[in-house]
Amino acid sequence: EMLEIVNSFVEGVAGIARGSVEIAANFLEGALGRGVPVAIGFLANQVGLSGIGRRIGEMIERVRALVDRALDWLIDKAVRLGTSFLRSLGVGSGEEESEEGGVEAGHDWRDEEGVFHEEGHQHKVTFNGSNILVASEDPIRLEDLKNEREQRSGPLNDEQLASFNAAVGLKPELETLTDEFSQAQMNNDAAQMSEKERLIREKLQTMANHLQDADLFLGRAPLDPTHVTFAPVSGKAGTVTAEPLTRVPGNTQGEAQSGGGPDLQGWEYVHNVNSMSYILDSQGKPMTTSTGRLRLSKPYKKVHVLSHHLHGPLRYWNLTPGEQVMNSAFLSAFEQTLKDETSADKTYSLSVTLNYYSNQNRVKSIIQGSRTLSAQDSDFAETATVTFGEKNAQTGNYGTQTITVDGTPLPNVEGASLDFTVRHLKSAIDRNVDSWSDRSQVKIWSAYRRDHINRDLQLRLGDTILSELHQHYLQKIGQKFGD
Repeated sequence: EMLEIVNSFVEGVAGIARGSVEIAANFLEGALGRGVPVAIGFLANQVGLSGIGRRIGEMIERVRALVDRALDWLIDKAVRLGTSFLRSLGVGSGEEESEEGGVEAGHDWRDEEGVFHEEGHQHKVTFNGSNILVASEDPIRLEDLKNEREQRSGPLNDEQLASFNAAVGLKPELETLTDEFSQAQMNNDAAQMSEKERLIREKLQTMANHLQDADLFLGRAPLDPTHVTFAPVSGKAGTVTAEPLTRVPGNTQGEAQSGGGPDLQGWEYVHNVNSMSYILDSQGKPMTTSTGRLRLSKPYKKVHVLSHHLHGPLRYWNLTPGEQVMNSAFLSAFEQTLKDETSADKTYSLSVTLNYYSNQNRVKSIIQGSRTLSAQDSDFAETATVTFGEKNAQTGNYGTQTITVDGTPLPNVEGASLDFTVRHLKSAIDRNVDSWSDRSQVKIWSAYRRDHINRDLQLRLGDTILSELHQHYLQKIGQKFGD
């Protein structure tokens, strides 16, 4: 459901995101119809039009800067894709030529930055529309950086405080410039966009010069980069160790799970279980999307052994199939603590070992068209043994704490009844056909099937059941329109 909302947002609300409400509204009214409430609801919830972003920022102060930048990235990507989509349909002004060669798609004031050097590191200063961010590795709000510095090394002296205030004092000018850039972008004025970008860049560099004199990184000890080693077991994730583990990435880079990643033993089976795991309402009936498809809970995912927040990559030796609850258990048992501690410049050691089911080795299978997808108990971790501890700055030794986190058993596909699915699909056909007021709304079967039955489920159903659904579809159309 979330992917459907994102797709709708990308394709239809670029104008709303940039402020061109009238153009976008006219297009959406004619082209996307019922998608408008979903798109606007998604935009409001995700970028804070209803105040959600602000309240989350107040609750989770330490990660507010990261949240802001992530949302800005989402808006930026959606707008760029959406603008291109609208223009491809002839909506908007088409090509905008200028003496310099026209409006370039790459214009974005968020890419501008100022740079300064302190404590042997280069630090970048950026502005996301609401906060000034400073980063050598992970971005941090300027106010939070000042608070950390004062907790570490005492209050700023008068000269340092004056430099800090001078930097903060430039924020209203940045806000004005970014507003002017947005107006120039709405007017397709490439020359003004370039000029505003130049002024924003200069303002950020002036801010960086002030911050260099504020000594905000004073007393922040240099950290060793994180070093990750791994020992797979039979082609699966086994033991992953990070020592030292700091906020500084080393021989790996953290990569979030976004639906891709390498193939894992048993994953194709799990992926198909996901395609038949439904979200139920209070009466135990499956909920549906706006297009009538069953809403999927997709309870299984590729779980990081070493979290991407702790520099864990998307590699087979760092991923295991598991339920969402396993991922949540990792977060609450140790990951959140280590994220907070390493963000505070502490150094840790972490080792995670997966213990696979071995007392039995059942095999489960799903027929997908002409293929048989199988998984067995030994593809899944029964538990994870986690050992971690903070480094003693005096002795160089690490503390030791060991915990056990539950894993995930082999999923049981019988939990998603095929007969139940077929009954639902037939009921959905009846509802959809009944909603059509005239014969012109009838779709050919291949188009209906594409729009209302996801591809994985089609493969699971097979040709015989799909043919049965096709006949039911034709019969219902005949009953409705007398064919």
